[in-house]
Amino acid sequence: MSMPSMGEAMANAFETPVFFFLKQNSQTCFPHFCAPNSNNPIFIAYIKSKDHFVALKMKIKHIFPAPRPLKNWKMSASPQSRAWEEVYSNCFV
Repeated sequence: MSMPSMGEAMANAFETPVFFFLKQNSQTCFPHFCAPNSNNPIFIAYIKSKDHFVALKMKIKHIFPAPRPLKNWKMSASPQSRAWEEVYSNCFV
């Protein structure tokens, strides 16, 4: 799996944000084509020493320290999908 390309693909396929955590390069991938919905977000962490991805489960799915969204997301996102950033605005560090 390669991030950010797979993060964007996953966000679009599952119509939900993907939050990827890596010590040096964490990122948030929002869907490009759908408005915010009730789908659970996807949380993934990469353990470099084990070369392994793990799924994370947050206690509260809208309150956690999230990395900033990919810079190019807004340019290619549909108008209704841009609302995703507002849903998670309190999470960005």
